[in-house]
Amino acid sequence: MPSLWGMFAVFFRTGLLTFGGGYSILPVLHYELVDKRHWLSELAFTDIISRATAIPGAISVSAAFLCGRLLRGKKGSAAAVLGMTIPSITTMIIIAAFLFDYAQHPPVQRFMKGAAAAVTAQITYGVWLYARSAVRSIWVILAAVPLFAGVAFLGVHPLLVVAASLLVGGPLVYRKAQLKAAHSFGAHSPAVPSPGDQSPESEYSKLME
Repeated sequence: MPSLWGMFAVFFRTGLLTFGGGYSILPVLHYELVDKRHWLSELAFTDIISRATAIPGAISVSAAFLCGRLLRGKKGSAAAVLGMTIPSITTMIIIAAFLFDYAQHPPVQRFMKGAAAAVTAQITYGVWLYARSAVRSIWVILAAVPLFAGVAFLGVHPLLVVAASLLVGGPLVYRKAQLKAAHSFGAHSPAVPSPGDQSPESEYSKLME
């Protein structure tokens, strides 16, 4: 289990060194929390990002809150949120106080263009990380493709797509839960898994209750 100081340091460094915010932070968080430190499983990280995008407000702050809550409870949420927000607030104050007058200078403009290219690459990679974990069946693809087409090509408002996703995904998840429950009930001698055999799904569900 990570220490509160360790969590604060990871999220502070992420908030300090990542440009773009939002989805551009996802690859960095995935590397720090899943690949490097193994604090979260792939499934838990994907579920946290899904919840963070559904909560009003900044995705990075919502994700930090949920990660901290999962790992260390309320104190973990406080440590993660403070670590994520302190660099952003400090940077905005510095820019507003000292750097705003230099925004049109050629070196600053060149830096911003380079940062925009890097952020685009980060967001693209973040979408790939999320998609490869979230797309687990053909039904997800069949639901996602028309929703994406509605936003990208037909000008449908994103809020309508979110509502449609709930209407489409809700029954699918409910039906899957029914089938799983029926299968478990129909088994004559269901095996009782040992604590070491618990799946990431069950561990995550218990921690998020």
